[in-house]
Amino acid sequence: MMKNLEFKPFMKFADTVRSVVDFRHIRSSLSKMSRGRRSLAVCSVVFVVGSVVVSNASGLFNVADSVSQKLGFSVEKVVVKGNQKISEAQIAELVATPQYSSLFVFDGVAAKDRVLQNPWLKSASVRKVYPDTLLVNVTERSPIAFWKSHGKFYLIARDGVVLGEASEEDLGLPQVVGDGANQKAAEILVLIEKFPEIRARMQAVVRIADRRWDIVLRDGPKVMLPEHDWQKALAELQNINQRNGLLDRDILQLDMRLADRFVIRMQPDIANARRENLNQIMKRAWHRT
Repeated sequence: MMKNLEFKPFMKFADTVRSVVDFRHIRSSLSKMSRGRRSLAVCSVVFVVGSVVVSNASGLFNVADSVSQKLGFSVEKVVVKGNQKISEAQIAELVATPQYSSLFVFDGVAAKDRVLQNPWLKSASVRKVYPDTLLVNVTERSPIAFWKSHGKFYLIARDGVVLGEASEEDLGLPQVVGDGANQKAAEILVLIEKFPEIRARMQAVVRIADRRWDIVLRDGPKVMLPEHDWQKALAELQNINQRNGLLDRDILQLDMRLADRFVIRMQPDIANARRENLNQIMKRAWHRT
C-alpha cells in the first residue's frame, strides 16, 4: 500500500488549480455562451490550467494572466451588495490587486481577507462571475455605543470591535468608559434597555478595573453595581425607585456592591445641613434634661 506522503505533490498541485480556476462557475457561464465564444473559453481554460502547471514550478502566473486578459477574461466589473456605511468604491479598492487582473488567476480568498481588514465589515464573500465580473457580498457592523478611552472617543460595535473615531453626530449613542469597556458593553447596554427609568437617566456606564460597572445618571447619583449579580441589582434599583423615588433625591452615590444593603452618600451640602439639624436636635434634647 502506498503511503499518503506519495500523494502530497499531486494534492498540492490540485489545490493550486482549484484556487485559481473556479470550475463550477465556469461550467455555469459556459452554458450561457454562444458556441463560438464557448469554444474560445474552453481553450482559455485549458491554457490557463496548463500555465498553472508551469507556473507552479517557475512562477509564470503573469503569463496566464496576460493571455487570459487578451482572450476577454479581464476583471471589468466589481459588483458590491450589502453595503451601507462603506461605499462600493472603497470595497472595490480593497478587492483590487495590482498583481493580476485576469479573472482566471484572481485569488478570491485573498481578496476576501483584504475586504475584512476594514473593521466596519463583519463578513464577506468574493465570487467570480465569468467572463469579467467579481461579485462581493458584505455584512456590515453597526455601532452600539461610543467608547471613551484615554481621552479619545471611538465608535464600537456589538462584538467590541473599534470602528473608528466618533464624530459629533455619534454622540447620541450610549457612552461607555474605561479599559475593556468596549468588549463588555453590549451585555449591559442591552439589559439596561429593559429598565426604561434607568435608561432614560443614564449618561454613561463606566468599567471599573475590568471587573464591574458604575452607572452615571443625569441629575442623579452614581450607581456602583456589584461584580456579580449586577443584573439582579439593576432590577432591584428600578423597583425601589418606583416605590419611593430614590433617584430623585439629593444622593451623590448609591453603592450596591454589598449583597444585603445599600450604602448611600448624600450631596455634601445636604449632608452638612442634615448633620447640623441633627446636632441642633441633640442640643435641645440635652437642655431639657
